[in-house]
Amino acid sequence: MARFSSCYSASFVSRCREIEHRLGNSRVWLLKNLLLMMFSSSFHRNNFFDRVQESFFHRYIIETLSGPPFIELAEETMANSSVRIAEKGKGDETREINIGKAP
Repeated sequence: MARFSSCYSASFVSRCREIEHRLGNSRVWLLKNLLLMMFSSSFHRNNFFDRVQESFFHRYIIETLSGPPFIELAEETMANSSVRIAEKGKGDETREINIGKAP
């Protein structure tokens, strides 16, 4: 007890050390919680956007598969298309060939 100055009692010094210890512990606890919240929010945000992107992809797949088949689309465009051919030497005669009905 001789190492303490005469103006401070031993109980006062021990209370000051206890307060400093509790303040230090509370700072560590606060820092730990802030870091944990920061990492968890980053994880949840990334997880959320990954799920949204996956949902958009599945929606695209469903819309693509539920549309008309490409073969039928190609047949429809071929059936409706025609070509005009101008024959040389016969004046202004043109012939129209319907590709969809061609043999």
